[in-house]
Amino acid sequence: MSKKLGRPFKVKPEVIDKWIQKYGDHNYVDYKIRAINFTEKLISKKVVKYEHEYAAYLLHCSLYCRIVNCRHGAGIYKGVHCDWKSADEAFLQVLEQRKDFWEDWVRVTTDFVKNGQHRSDRPTVDRILEDGGIGYTITNIQVLTSGENSSKAKRIPHYLIKVYDSHNPKESKTFKKYASKSEALAAIGLTQTESDCGNYFEIEGCAYLLQSEALTHGEKELIQKEEDDDKEKTYRGSILIATIELGDGRTATISKEFTYTQSAVIFKEPIAD
Repeated sequence: MSKKLGRPFKVKPEVIDKWIQKYGDHNYVDYKIRAINFTEKLISKKVVKYEHEYAAYLLHCSLYCRIVNCRHGAGIYKGVHCDWKSADEAFLQVLEQRKDFWEDWVRVTTDFVKNGQHRSDRPTVDRILEDGGIGYTITNIQVLTSGENSSKAKRIPHYLIKVYDSHNPKESKTFKKYASKSEALAAIGLTQTESDCGNYFEIEGCAYLLQSEALTHGEKELIQKEEDDDKEKTYRGSILIATIELGDGRTATISKEFTYTQSAVIFKEPIAD
């Protein structure tokens, strides 16, 4: 008889079934099973109330994901510090030192379940100060719903830099700061596009760069596109130079073409808002 390899389950199948029946099937992979196991232990020791079991489970999962993402520097977590090595450690520190956080987490979880577990209502661990050097510490975390967290991310200040204005050249090389990316895009009539990519956007005879505050202040780098080969990718653009009246009611435009890799404008000195 062959022996099944791998780590044995720390949670009995009937316990998993109970959670599925009570809270739904949420693809209980390894780290989620560990969260259930941790929660069951806390309840048995009366550290956490039974009615708060789902809140405890969600917090353990959320802390685990933050720790792993910071450890691997994935995406927006690149360069973000995290004080904790394990979700168990982080969870117990929250209970001991941040009762206000735990109370908020329980409240948001209660609303999350009451409202049908919509993704936007799920509680998340958010940083109060976005400074990556501070990162995730016991004094720098707050509870936000997933929807609130997404809205906060969209409110990152952006600069819209007018590189060239064919209608009024004196307005070239000017910029304006906006409270969010969406506001900057709305100013030039766009609804969605990538920022910090180093590409020009040509709108009605003007060439613009859209940059986050961090890139403009030299605190981050341009987004690098992954290519299949080592050849540096170049882009082709054009700038409207002039519009000529042809005399018979028609007009003609003169544009100047150029090629580039990626471009960014970096402020060497702080700019007053």
